[in-house]
Amino acid sequence: MPILIFPAKSPKIEICQNVEICVAGLRKEFAQLKVYTSPQYKFEAFSTPTNTLRNRYKDVVCLDSSRVVLNLNVPPDSDYIHANNIKLEGLDRSYIATQGPL
Repeated sequence: MPILIFPAKSPKIEICQNVEICVAGLRKEFAQLKVYTSPQYKFEAFSTPTNTLRNRYKDVVCLDSSRVVLNLNVPPDSDYIHANNIKLEGLDRSYIATQGPL
């Protein structure tokens, strides 16, 4: 009579365990990213009481160093929009990234 030998762990169980480990690692990394703010960047315009009402997402900051400043017939206290200029290394173009409307 032939003897059947089964592996100690089936490939399916091993794959599932690896996926669980990876997902747990991704969740941990994502949680760390949610609370991370680089100390070198300022976002004072984003944080003013008037402008906080204009921010759809309170946890996505608008950096002072690259923010888009409205300057076409607007009073100085109304020059804020939650948008930043983005320049990608190696490309001639620049982009504006902004949040969706409220």
